[in-house]
Amino acid sequence: MNTVGLTKRHVVIKLILIAVAFLLFIVTAGRHASADDTSAIYAYTGEKSVQQKAISDGIEFNTQLIVNGEYGPYPLRNFATQKSDAIVDMDKVTSLAQEVTIKNTTDKDYTISSYQVSLPRWINPGSQVVAARPFSEETQNGLTTRWFSYVNDQNDDPTKLRSFNITGKLPAGQEYKLEIPLKINDPKAVKVGDTFNIDNTMHNSGISIYSYFRFGKAINDSNGNSTLSSTGRYIATIRDKNRYLMLPNNIQRLMPKMNDASDPAAKNELRINNFPSGSNEVDFNSARDTKLYTGGLYFVQLDRIKNAVRDEGYSVAVNSGTKKMYDFYSYNTSVGSPITDPNTGKPVDVSGKDGYGTVYVELRQVIDAHDSTINSGSTWKAADNGKIVDHSGKQVDLTSAADVKVTGSVNTAVPGKYKITYTYLPDNVSKTITVTVTGGSGSGSSGNNNANDGSTNDSGTSGNNSNNSGSNSNNSSGNQPNVDSNTNGDNSSKPVPSDGPQVAVKGEAVYATKKIGLYKKTVFNKNNRIKWYSKAKRVNRPQFIVKGYLRDNTGKLRYRVQQYNPYTRKYVKGTKGYITASAKYVVRVYYQSVPKSKKVTIINRKGVNVYKKLALTQKVKHYKKGAILKVKKVVKHKYSTRYVLNNGQYVTANKKFMIAKN
Repeated sequence: MNTVGLTKRHVVIKLILIAVAFLLFIVTAGRHASADDTSAIYAYTGEKSVQQKAISDGIEFNTQLIVNGEYGPYPLRNFATQKSDAIVDMDKVTSLAQEVTIKNTTDKDYTISSYQVSLPRWINPGSQVVAARPFSEETQNGLTTRWFSYVNDQNDDPTKLRSFNITGKLPAGQEYKLEIPLKINDPKAVKVGDTFNIDNTMHNSGISIYSYFRFGKAINDSNGNSTLSSTGRYIATIRDKNRYLMLPNNIQRLMPKMNDASDPAAKNELRINNFPSGSNEVDFNSARDTKLYTGGLYFVQLDRIKNAVRDEGYSVAVNSGTKKMYDFYSYNTSVGSPITDPNTGKPVDVSGKDGYGTVYVELRQVIDAHDSTINSGSTWKAADNGKIVDHSGKQVDLTSAADVKVTGSVNTAVPGKYKITYTYLPDNVSKTITVTVTGGSGSGSSGNNNANDGSTNDSGTSGNNSNNSGSNSNNSSGNQPNVDSNTNGDNSSKPVPSDGPQVAVKGEAVYATKKIGLYKKTVFNKNNRIKWYSKAKRVNRPQFIVKGYLRDNTGKLRYRVQQYNPYTRKYVKGTKGYITASAKYVVRVYYQSVPKSKKVTIINRKGVNVYKKLALTQKVKHYKKGAILKVKKVVKHKYSTRYVLNNGQYVTANKKFMIAKN
């Protein structure tokens, strides 16, 4: 999910296991890497891992894999409950070897009848990990080593060597040590997830010990950092059959940040387990790895996410079997379904961009409620503005269900604004909306409302086509006006998921890409129209500042706006009103991401200025129209964005001043 696209397998902790899981969390030894980030081997060092060599009758014996000079885990005994696992990083291996040691810790000579050591091809004849050179019989400290191949006892082809046997008498206090160079026979044939093992058996005592390995790769971004180290916000999605739709900005803004050091509740929220056991509950509670490898799992505890969206009518997904909400999500490293933009139906990749993190979470809309405006004297009931679904996905009766609470009332005889709160008690989720009662036939009236989201649909002449063709202005900053966020009136009609993720937030700038109209009311008809804005070239497109939202009486979202000229840096008089919020006609003015080429071209006729400060102050340089600038990232400033140049200086990211080169 590409980290955003990682396949997600939901899991839920059964209530009967919560106490046990908590105890496991306390007594479980932490997992950690066996070396730093340059290490080519990552070993399991958690609960029941083997921490010492095998010993019997005072004879210490051991075989270990060595990768780039670093030792792998100690082997485990046959039928033991310990774990001996490690991941060999395919991208970092430069040398391999298998070391064998036998040490007599007693004060008497010890006769070894047979000590058999197996190379990776003993268990798996097709293993690509093979001996790197021929060997012959040799004697060391009284012990004789004899080699065996698959074909015969000849060792002219080291890739066929499978094992060797050690016999003889080891003197008191002496040690036998042998290092067998290994290699990957055909690196192209090695695949992520391929496994191999080494083992040895001391026949005197009947003890066999084994080590298990798998080939993998660290899951990192293009800068070599773990994809789970992001501090951006979790990406909110909602499931639509077999795809995940990105939720709109009003929900995205609520999502907590990954790895938020300022929030104690974020500690241990993201967990990694590279050596899963098959039990999600156990794997979640024992997950303590510090970096993610292919074949591993990672988990997101959902407490903070539930708290963040509960007042907007959302919560997390429900287990289809138990009908209970999940306590955590489990993800594997396989590539899964991409996130889809509900407006375009196309995949969208926001991972690690524009303040987003690298992990998506599935949300569930429990309460779907919206603002509305009605005429005085009308009838109103709670079901007119909202609906609630239970854990089975069935709509709940708002008037009789014990799990539902609706607070507030609407007096349709008295004009005013009335707050209504819908609550679903099992999930502790609520949503507050506003019902506005007007004194007469206002924006909530049933008049002529045949308009589409576009503006070329009602009758009449074109009227005043007023586009702010201010490209002759001397302003080259592309700055955004200061916006009073405490706007009154109709800003309570917040966007909902069905409006799409491209809806601008209050205070943001938008411009029209097609012909639109500006209207006095949310009903788009000839009588309410203030003026037309014809389709214009990019630099001349009319720009507006979103002051709030309101819906027409069919539920369509409208922006309450005032036109703003970025070249003169002034509002345009007489241009307060409503325009469509449809992304087919109106889009954000400021870029939200860096183009793939990391280049932008200046299109403003007067050029643009580059500044030392994020607020576009302390001018450094002026670039003329046509100049190409190299940019490395986008940063937010209040309701606008800036491109950061490679030298750390700032320039506007306003689309009327420059165009991205993809």
